[in-house]
Amino acid sequence: MSKYGIPDPIKEYTDEHEFWEKSIGDAEVTIEEIEYQGEGKISFQLSISNGQNGFKLEESILEYLDRHNPNINQFLLSDSESSACVIWTCNREAFEELLDVALEYLEKL
Repeated sequence: MSKYGIPDPIKEYTDEHEFWEKSIGDAEVTIEEIEYQGEGKISFQLSISNGQNGFKLEESILEYLDRHNPNINQFLLSDSESSACVIWTCNREAFEELLDVALEYLEKL
C-alpha cells in the first residue's frame, strides 16, 4: 500500500471493486479500469474542484511539476475544464509523483 493508501496490487482491487477513490484536501483521487487506445488499462486520476479555473490550475500544477521532475509530464493526460482540473495517467509512478507535487502546490495557495 502506498503512502496515499492506494491498494497494491491495484489491478486485483479494481477487478473486485471496479474503482478506488480517496479525497485528500481539495484533491479527489480515482483509480479505475479503462479502455485506452484499444487496450485495458488502469487509470490514475487527480481531480481538483476548488473554485479556481481548472485550465489555469492545471497549467500551474504542470509548470510546478516540470520544475521538480520534468520527465513526468510526458506520461500525463488532461481532461480539465473550466470548473475542474483533471489530470490522469496510466503510469502509477508518474501519478504518485504528480500527486506529491500537486498537493504541495495546493498547500501553497
